[in-house]
Amino acid sequence: MRKVQGIVLSFACAVACSLGISSVAYADVEDFESLQDQSLSVQASVDNTSESLDEVSSEDPVSVAVTDPTLDLPLDDSHAQQDAVDPVNEPSSSVGVPEDPEVPSAPSQPIEPEQPSAPSQPTEPEQPSAPSRPMEPDAPTTTPDPSVPQTPEFTQQFAKVDGRWHYFDKSGKGTGAVNITPGWVKREDVWYWFKNANAYAENEWVSVNGAWYYLGEKGHMLSGNRVIDGRRYYLYADGSMVKGVLWQKIGNTWYYINYGGALTTNTWRYINHKWYYFDEFGRMKTGWIQLGGKWYYLNSSGAMSTGWQKVGSCWYFMRSNGIMHEGWGLIGGKWYYLQPSSGHMRTNWIKLDNKWYLLSQSGDMLTGWQKNDNKWYLLANNGIMQTGWHKVNGNWYFMNQGGSMKANTWYYDEYYKRWYYFEGSGRMNTAADTELHDMIEAIINKRTGRGSDALKRAFDYVVSYPYRSGSLYPTGDWGARYAKEMYRNGSGNCYRYAGLFCWIARGLGYKANVVSGWVPGARVAQAPHGWVEVYVNGSTCICDPDLAHEMPGHAWYMVTYANAPTYYHGW
Repeated sequence: MRKVQGIVLSFACAVACSLGISSVAYADVEDFESLQDQSLSVQASVDNTSESLDEVSSEDPVSVAVTDPTLDLPLDDSHAQQDAVDPVNEPSSSVGVPEDPEVPSAPSQPIEPEQPSAPSQPTEPEQPSAPSRPMEPDAPTTTPDPSVPQTPEFTQQFAKVDGRWHYFDKSGKGTGAVNITPGWVKREDVWYWFKNANAYAENEWVSVNGAWYYLGEKGHMLSGNRVIDGRRYYLYADGSMVKGVLWQKIGNTWYYINYGGALTTNTWRYINHKWYYFDEFGRMKTGWIQLGGKWYYLNSSGAMSTGWQKVGSCWYFMRSNGIMHEGWGLIGGKWYYLQPSSGHMRTNWIKLDNKWYLLSQSGDMLTGWQKNDNKWYLLANNGIMQTGWHKVNGNWYFMNQGGSMKANTWYYDEYYKRWYYFEGSGRMNTAADTELHDMIEAIINKRTGRGSDALKRAFDYVVSYPYRSGSLYPTGDWGARYAKEMYRNGSGNCYRYAGLFCWIARGLGYKANVVSGWVPGARVAQAPHGWVEVYVNGSTCICDPDLAHEMPGHAWYMVTYANAPTYYHGW
């Protein structure tokens, strides 16, 4: 019975192989009874597969993978072929219980590994070759960022889509197909001009009802002050070009239109015998403009100015070519100085190269004797202010370091080692010398002193001199000569009285002069007489020490000709 069962099991394995079953496990003996029922079902399959089994030969064995239940590992191919069951040539022996595996023997003592030999000297590594040039990486492909809005293809313009006109607004949104008729079309406050149903004007001029219009990019009609093809034009708010030529006033601005409609820009234009300048926008300029580092002045009508021009509170001189003059200029036979950079005309004192010049209130350079701030100055023919000694018309004058003329004062010259006196006119008194100066200074120091009452004390001092007759009708510069005589002699007539008092007054800083003339006399109608004039605050006063000595009961000190006790008449 077991033999039959083994044959049946071997046959079942062969059938499983033919049916593609990958593996068959050998069952244990105790489970054999459970396999009997399965063998009956397998028997039916055997009949159906007998023909296929007959075709298997020993030269083409069917390999069956067998699993070792003790190791749960697949056996290698050699074992698989050895244990494969051939159902056709199945041996008649029965299937027995597999034997228990042998107990492995104790492992042998491992062999001591050999001592490793010393490593050999490493060889010098080869010099690495220069790296080859890396290949240029392919340009990375960019993927559109969905967060960044994409620029629309069309914005605020007409475009054809599938043969139909569409309008796309400022955001690029299309408004759908539209029907177009030739002429003006307005969208979003922009005008377009369609030549026909298939094309609109773009970057070109069009003439409509006698007016010219320019349609720019995307066909937009332009207006205002525009540069078109390198020329500037003015287009009204309705887009039409300014018509006509010559002058055009737009708003408060004047333009000059050339033939063809272009504006005159960045240039001078000679119109009706006057020059005008137009800026880069074609506007006529007025007032001050600077071109090429030069200044020009254009009056309120825009015409270029020449000659003298008063702008604000200052005067300027514009040459015949309109350029503002700077520096010295000989204009109308007189010299003027126009301040560099600003160009305004200078007046009064100016200092150039350490030299002083005096310019009148009209701006012309002054020469000769000039009075300024109640002082006299001497200016040479070239206008330079003079200092020091100068002889003018036979008389000597001395100009202080500041240029003012010495007058009514003594001056000691260190070079000549002597004193000089300059009268009110500035003329040096040739009779006044160091002797006279020292004499007057002695009288002031010993008799009169200085101060507000010094002149009255000087008058009384001279009046105290006794009278003595002397020569009449003096000539020349007699004051200094007679002063010395009065002081040396201790007495004198009217001319000696006048001479001495005059020089003491001058020593005290007053402007005073001796005068000769006549007064009514007791025995003659016109008695020759000498007196002194003293000039104070613009007034002329009389001091007569001789008559004060003879007639002390009257006022003879600092009286005017109008209220003097007697009548005075100069020669």
